Amino acid sequence: MTLNAKELMERFGTDVLEDIKAKRNLEEETVKSLTNDVEVSKAISSNEFKSKLKELGIPYRKELEERQATFIISTEDVDRDGDVIKSDGIDFSEYNQNPIVLFAHDSSKLPIGVTLKVFKNNKQTKATVMFYDNEIDKTGTSDTIYSFVKANGIKGASIGFRAVKAKYPSPEEAKTYKMPDYGILYEKISVYEWSVVTIPANQNALRSKGLDVDKMKSLGLVEVESEEPVTLVSLEEVEILKSDIKEIKETLNTVMKLLNDEIKKKSAPVIECSEEADESFKIFVKELENTINKIKN
Repeated sequence: MTLNAKELMERFGTDVLEDIKAKRNLEEETVKSLTNDVEVSKAISSNEFKSKLKELGIPYRKELEERQATFIISTEDVDRDGDVIKSDGIDFSEYNQNPIVLFAHDSSKLPIGVTLKVFKNNKQTKATVMFYDNEIDKTGTSDTIYSFVKANGIKGASIGFRAVKAKYPSPEEAKTYKMPDYGILYEKISVYEWSVVTIPANQNALRSKGLDVDKMKSLGLVEVESEEPVTLVSLEEVEILKSDIKEIKETLNTVMKLLNDEIKKKSAPVIECSEEADESFKIFVKELENTINKIKN
């Protein structure tokens, strides 16, 4: 990953070194862990259920009505990537055109159910799914997953989306949401799918993210607001970018510490024949050159 001086300032502010010195120790950041029980019950009335199935083009059968479950699919809690999605900025317009539910975001496999209802409550976004039975899913996969859900063996849910408006949080926002400084605040997103998953990214509702890399300028400190086609990247690529940013911050911290140490030494009274001090300064200069070259490359 190559970062020039301009890009560094765009990412970390004009006074890079002072900004880095003020950052929190990321290794000490913690997130609370909470497992949500899935509500396996009828979330809508029989008339609503029949109307929804008719709208979706699915023939009504009494047994299908019993196969409902409601998941928390997103919250405003900080997820394991340090990010937050604002609940009032979640748009389901795109998703509602094809409201199927997948397992583990695997679009190469058949869906396991269909969404009957999406609603928001206390900063939480919930969705009610009707799992297909063996009459619809001849493979038996949907019924197997539903059995796990009923037994509380699977509780996770995860949304796939494209970013419409996102940014790094201001200090005030970071404090409000208890976000680390490398986290992304998603102010507006467009959901295109959600899945039942075994291990979600958000410990409280849980999501998988799609990022508009071009519009976000490789996760730079800029706001993004675009309805143009976007390019999605994988979670692995996002983690690599975040790891690179974190490494650069740590490197700059090291340089700042060495520089401060040398300034203190040079400010002290000069001792005659201090070959050790000169040698120490040479080592520092070499270390600084290596660091600069590392950042450039």
